[in-house]
Amino acid sequence: MEPKEFILKVIDSYVEARRSVFKDKKIHRGRSHTISSLAEDLLAYYLIKNDPNIEKIYVDQSVYFPDSKTGI
Repeated sequence: MEPKEFILKVIDSYVEARRSVFKDKKIHRGRSHTISSLAEDLLAYYLIKNDPNIEKIYVDQSVYFPDSKTGI
């Protein structure tokens, strides 16, 4: 994936996010759907396609902090 293609996909995602999921002329969406998850996945895809040294990318992983009092 070339950098220009990556940027165009992000732009297309923002344009698509402005549309309502349900098509009806009576529905007018004010704010866009968030595209953060899609952008994260797209960036991960871009990186693995452009850097053969990357073996694995973890996207949106939860972080666990053990409780210092219980040790859990």
